[in-house]
Amino acid sequence: MCGRYALITVGDELAAALGLADVTVHARARYNIAPSQPVPVVTAAEPRRLVLMRWGLAPPWKTKDQSGARPLINARAESLAERPTFREPLRRHRCLVPADGFYEWQRQGNRRQAWYFYRRDRRPFVFAGVYVPVAGGGEDVGTVAIVTCAPNSVLAPVHDRMPVLLAEGARQVWLSAEDRVAELLRLLQPFPSAEMAGHPVSAAVNTPRADGADLIRPLPQKELQFQSPSGGPIR
Repeated sequence: MCGRYALITVGDELAAALGLADVTVHARARYNIAPSQPVPVVTAAEPRRLVLMRWGLAPPWKTKDQSGARPLINARAESLAERPTFREPLRRHRCLVPADGFYEWQRQGNRRQAWYFYRRDRRPFVFAGVYVPVAGGGEDVGTVAIVTCAPNSVLAPVHDRMPVLLAEGARQVWLSAEDRVAELLRLLQPFPSAEMAGHPVSAAVNTPRADGADLIRPLPQKELQFQSPSGGPIR
């Protein structure tokens, strides 16, 4: 799954990297974006710009009696076209979720070690997302889930899922208004291992309120919760 991520790049740099006309809703670096928070996304609307959505997809048929149900922060690529919750968002409401990196937790018994993963070239990227529009939702224009897939060889020692990172050439196809489900599903593949890296980080990221550059700094070997499969950073 993907339960935390970072969006560090801001301003003109982010606009240029993703080809966006307006990024004003993301004014500061965020190192620990968590479910239920407002997150910047890109929809198919022109001109391309960032808008805010609530992370945690709420199905449109959800009733007041179900208001306590947990929103869905992830959507599995393998069942995206079959599950009623995601079928319509896949066909009509797809988006890009910009990020610079994301966190996963490796488990060994009762212990957990947080890891931070990112592009090897440190460039920002986008997750594949699906959303449900919210009419009269105030600042948030929808609720969103991040699509996940099987892990690549970088993630596999740490977790059995990873978010779908869309290659640059796939972004426009994902946002396209045309209803080509089979073509869309082919985009939902693990990102190339050769283009990714990761390292263990502090348990401070476990707290959603925590923020700041210290969260993504590599954790010294002596502070690891347990020995990592590779003995340190994944290169």
